[in-house]
Amino acid sequence: MRPSQSAAALIIGGTGSRPSSRGGAHERPASAGRTGSKTTLRSPRRAFSWTQLSRLTKLEFRNAGGNYGLHYDGQIVVSVQDQARSLGVKPGWKIEMVDNQVVNSSDEVWARLQEAKWQWRSCYVWFTTDMKQIKAEQAAKKVREVKAEAERLAKLPFADAQDPKHLEQIKEFIPFQGYIDHREDRAISLPQLKMVMKWTKDHCHRWRDADPPELSKTSRMHLTMDFMNTYHLNHWLIKPATLEKDCSFVEMLTAQKQPADWFVIHWWGDRLKDVLKCLELQIQTRGLSENTAFWFGAFACRAHSMQDDVGINPEATCYFRAMRQAKFKVFLILDSKTEHSGPATPFKRAWCGYEMSMTLASAGESTTVMDVATCEGTKPTIITQGLTVAEEAMEVAEPGSGYKAKAEREKGFSLEIVNLALAVQVQSGQTLRAKDKQRILNSIAQRDLTLPPDLKHESYTKYNSRLRAMLALGFWRRVMTGTGEHSETQALQAKMAAALKGDEWREKMEISMAYLSGADVEDKITLAAKNLPVHLKHLHIDLKGVDISNELLTVISLALPRSLVSLTLDLSRNEKVDNLGVETMVTKLPPGLASLKLELEQTSTTKELTEKRNSLEDLKQHIADEAEKGCWHSYVNLCPSPTGRMITNTLKFKQ
Repeated sequence: MRPSQSAAALIIGGTGSRPSSRGGAHERPASAGRTGSKTTLRSPRRAFSWTQLSRLTKLEFRNAGGNYGLHYDGQIVVSVQDQARSLGVKPGWKIEMVDNQVVNSSDEVWARLQEAKWQWRSCYVWFTTDMKQIKAEQAAKKVREVKAEAERLAKLPFADAQDPKHLEQIKEFIPFQGYIDHREDRAISLPQLKMVMKWTKDHCHRWRDADPPELSKTSRMHLTMDFMNTYHLNHWLIKPATLEKDCSFVEMLTAQKQPADWFVIHWWGDRLKDVLKCLELQIQTRGLSENTAFWFGAFACRAHSMQDDVGINPEATCYFRAMRQAKFKVFLILDSKTEHSGPATPFKRAWCGYEMSMTLASAGESTTVMDVATCEGTKPTIITQGLTVAEEAMEVAEPGSGYKAKAEREKGFSLEIVNLALAVQVQSGQTLRAKDKQRILNSIAQRDLTLPPDLKHESYTKYNSRLRAMLALGFWRRVMTGTGEHSETQALQAKMAAALKGDEWREKMEISMAYLSGADVEDKITLAAKNLPVHLKHLHIDLKGVDISNELLTVISLALPRSLVSLTLDLSRNEKVDNLGVETMVTKLPPGLASLKLELEQTSTTKELTEKRNSLEDLKQHIADEAEKGCWHSYVNLCPSPTGRMITNTLKFKQ
C-alpha cells in the first residue's frame, strides 16, 4: 500500500518540495524517478577493487536516526547536518558507493538513499576522504568538461564569415606574405591550391552556404567538400583573409612573383574537387611541372578594390594581360551535370564568355591554345589542342600511334558538351548582378559601359560565330573520329563544319584530319573543305595517312576559298596520290594563291615532282613541261582470279 503524501513527506523529512540543482538526501532532482520522460544517459559504472575499498570510509545512516543531512553537488558533499554531522562527514568528501552500488551522479546517490528510506532500513555510504585525491580528480574532471565543451562548440556553425574565432583560424593558417604588383604575376600552383583545400576540408564543417535560396540550391546548408565551390570559398576564406591588407589571396600565400603559365576559365559554381582533378589531369597529360602556375581570377585579383575588370577596350583588362602573360594558353574547365546545375555552365555565364572573348583578340588568334576538361562522375577527361609531347614522341616512333592515343584519351568526352559549345550565345549569358552583364555586353561591343545593352548589336553576332568556330576546331578530332553511320554523329559533324564556315572574319586556320579512318573518311574531308571560312587567306590542312584518292584532291582544290593566299597541305602516307592527282589539283587552285607547300612523303609521286613540292611556280612549270610531253593515259586491265572475282590493274603513262 502506497503511503499518503503526508506520510511520504514525514519520511523524507517534513517537506514534499522538488529539489534544486544542488542535490541532497532530502532533495529530488527533477528528472529522477520520472517514468516515460526523456533522461540523459548515465556514465558506465566504475568497478572497485578491494584495495580501493580499503581506502574508503564506510558510514551507516540509520533510518531511525532522523534526517541523513547530506547535501551534495554531483558526488561531492557541500554541507552536512543531522546524522552526517554526527557521523563526522566533512564537506568536500566524495560519495563513491551507496549500499554496495557504485554511484556516478547526484541522481544515483539520491535514488540509493531514498530506496533505503522507503524500505525503512539503514543505508551504508562509502566516502573518499583524501582531499588531495578528490581535488585532483575534480581538476581532471574539469579539464575533461572544458575539452568536451570546446569540442561541442567547435562543431557549431559560425554565424557569419566575420566570426572572431573564424578570423583567428584564418590568420593562423595564412599570414600575409607581401604584395605582388601585377595581377598577371599572381597565378597559383597546384600544391598551393591543394594546401588551401586541405585546410578548407578541416574547417568547413562550421561554414554554411550564405547565398539566398534564389541564388543557390544549397542555401543555408552545412558546407562539405562534396559540393564546395569558389563562391563558398570566396565568402568564407578569400574575402575575410584579404580584407585587412586589401590584397589578393595569392599574396597571402607568397610574396614571390608567380607569372601565369596557363589562364583558367571556369564557373565559380563548379565543385572545387572537380577543378582540382582537372588541373591534375592537365599536368599529367601535358607533362607539366607540378609548380606550373594557373591564373584564377578569384585568387589573383584584389576583391576589395577591384578595378579595370571590365573596360571599353577588353585588351586593357587584367584578364587579357594575364592571358597574354600565359602566351594565350587557356585551360577551360567545364562542370558536369549535377542535381543542382550543369553541364558546361561556362557557356551560359557572361563572365566566362567575357574571358573567352579575350582568346579572339587579333594578337592571340594565331597562338591561342585551348585545352578543355570536364569531370564526368569521378573521372576527368581532357581534350587538348593538338598532340601532347608524349603523343608527338609516339608519332615519331610509329606514325599514327600518337593520333590513335589522342583519340583513345578523348573518347570519353561527352558529345552533349560539344553540342552546348556550338550553341553558345553571349547575349544569353547570366550574371549574379544585372549591372555586370550590362558592362560585359557593352565591353564586347566596345560601347559606353553605362548604356543599356543593345542585344542586336552586330558585335555579338561576330563574337558568337567566332567563338563557336574556335570551339569547333578544339573539338574537331573528337567529333570527326566518330563513325558517320549514326545520324546523331552525322548531324553533329555537319554542325561543326557549319560553325567553321560561320567565322567569316577568320584569316588563318589549321585543321587536322590525319589518320582518320572509316568508309566515310572522304566524306568528312569533303565536308570540311566545303565549309571553310570564305575570307580565309592562310590554310594548313593535315591529311597524313587517310588513304585519299586523286579525285578527292580535285574536290578539295575546287572547294578552297577563292581568297586563299597560302596553302600548306600534308599528303604524306597516301599511296594512292600520284603525279596526276597533284598536277590536276594545282591547276584548280584559287587564282590568287601565292604560296603552296606540299608534304609528299610515301606517296606515288615521282622524285622530280617531289623536289618541286614547296614552290608553286616550280610546280606550275613542271606541269607545263609535262604537258608538252603529251597527255596522261590510263590503261586498265580486268583479269579474272581463281576466286571468280575480277582484279583491276591500272597503268598510267604519257603519250
